[in-house]
Amino acid sequence: MLGALATITARVSLGPLVSPVTFRPPAVLAKMAATVDHISGGRLILGLGAGGMAEEHRRFGLPFGSSAERAGRLERDVETIRALLETGDPRPVQARVPILIGGAGQRTIVIAAAFADMWNAILLPPAFAEKAAALRSDATARGREVMAIASFRVIVRERREQIEERLAELHTVWRDDAYRISGTPKEVAARLREYVAAGAYGLIVQMPAPIDFETLERLAGDVRQRLVV
Repeated sequence: MLGALATITARVSLGPLVSPVTFRPPAVLAKMAATVDHISGGRLILGLGAGGMAEEHRRFGLPFGSSAERAGRLERDVETIRALLETGDPRPVQARVPILIGGAGQRTIVIAAAFADMWNAILLPPAFAEKAAALRSDATARGREVMAIASFRVIVRERREQIEERLAELHTVWRDDAYRISGTPKEVAARLREYVAAGAYGLIVQMPAPIDFETLERLAGDVRQRLVV
């Protein structure tokens, strides 16, 4: 999918949010990453995670393991993938492909501080502030800088009944989403400023199907204008 998207886009960065390292051997994943970086002309951000969904692994026929085992594999594989991207063949277009590590566990944050360029989690602003501070402290102690990026789901409309109409389109699991932000452009911008104040360098919207193009347009327009003022 990323390779296909790379052929029909020119500016946006592309990457998974995130690819569990439990799905593929690190050498295979590094080769795939280098290939997508070439197809996109150097626009890949390689998102990696330990893998947190047991059902997903069951459907693929893959072992899930304990959280400690998965975190240990993430640490080993991220280090291996970084080395392969910098010394392997083929080399990617970018001199250093950005690696984003997703997850809010304490060990995941330590791994991100040691190896990643970006860290991402779905958390409410107070919890995000706590995790981002821990990441910043650990990364600084290592002489590194890692960007903290917040994720959330969002609905932007002018009236409450329009929000309810959008919710009616979604699967039940998304309707009671604790991390969803809903409201007018002014209200949504105010909520997003809370993430910025909590230490978020960037914001990533996760959009459940069907894609909400009205929200995307309002984010790119009204909401963005209110954030940059």
